[in-house]
Amino acid sequence: VVHTDFLKLPSALFGDRNDDESKQPQPFFGAVYDRGALVAIQPSDREEYTAKVDELLKPGGQILLVTTARDTTDGPPFSMTPAVVEALYRPRGYEVRVVDQLKTEVKGMDAVEYVFVIVKKGRVH
Repeated sequence: VVHTDFLKLPSALFGDRNDDESKQPQPFFGAVYDRGALVAIQPSDREEYTAKVDELLKPGGQILLVTTARDTTDGPPFSMTPAVVEALYRPRGYEVRVVDQLKTEVKGMDAVEYVFVIVKKGRVH
């Protein structure tokens, strides 16, 4: 168990070592489950969060992400529509699919919960 700020997590803590001379850590994880992290952080930190996930996730790795969308900018949880998720992950070379959605309620407001499967493109080693 590691107790730290995720955005400051050193990738070398988990990364597989390269066999080449660079000794740079390589992505370590094959999957990520996010059921409350991305919607809980400030919207201004989302890019940094997705960069950290990208740094740790192997090519071909998958993310199971659950978000909620509602008509407010208040949070947490902050509203995240499929368009917001796509804007964060597609430029990094990820395939983003909504696999389920359902009507729900968050803090007394009507909302939609989205479930995404997000796949990192690239050659699987």
